[in-house]
Amino acid sequence: MVDFVKEGEHGLYAVFGMSVDTERGSLFACSSAVPEMNGYSDADKGKAALFEFNLTNGSVRRKVTLEDPGVEHNLNDLTIDTASGDVYISDASAGGIYVLKAGGQNLQPLLAPGRLVSPQGIALSPDKKCLYVSDYPVGLYRVDLATKTLPT
Repeated sequence: MVDFVKEGEHGLYAVFGMSVDTERGSLFACSSAVPEMNGYSDADKGKAALFEFNLTNGSVRRKVTLEDPGVEHNLNDLTIDTASGDVYISDASAGGIYVLKAGGQNLQPLLAPGRLVSPQGIALSPDKKCLYVSDYPVGLYRVDLATKTLPT
C-alpha cells in the first residue's frame, strides 16, 4: 500500500467523503479539522476545505477553503455531476449544502447554512434535476436544483 497523499500534506485535515471524476481525471475529497485527527489544534477548529487531486499523481489541482469566523464547518460528503463538472458538498456542522461550479474557485451556497440540521450523505438524481440529502437527525430531503428549494 502506498499513500496517495500523505497525512497533513497540502494542509489536508481529516478526510471524509471523496469521489472520483473519471471524465476529468480527478479525485475530490472533503477535508475538515476535527479533534479526532492527528495534529489537531484549537486554532484549526471549524476549518474545512474541498480538495481536487490529479488522479494520476496526487498533485493538488484545487484547494477551496471554507472559513467563516465563528462558524464551524465539517465538509462531510460530496457528489459530482460528471457531465457538467459541478461538485455538491454537504456541511454537517453548519447545516448547509454548497456547490463548486466546474472551474470555480469558491464554494457557493446551494442551501444556506442552518437550513438543514446535519446534512451528510448526498446523491444526484439520474436526471440531474435533484439532489438527495440525508439529514442525520431528521431524514431524507430532495433538493430541486433549478429552484434551490426543499419541498414544503
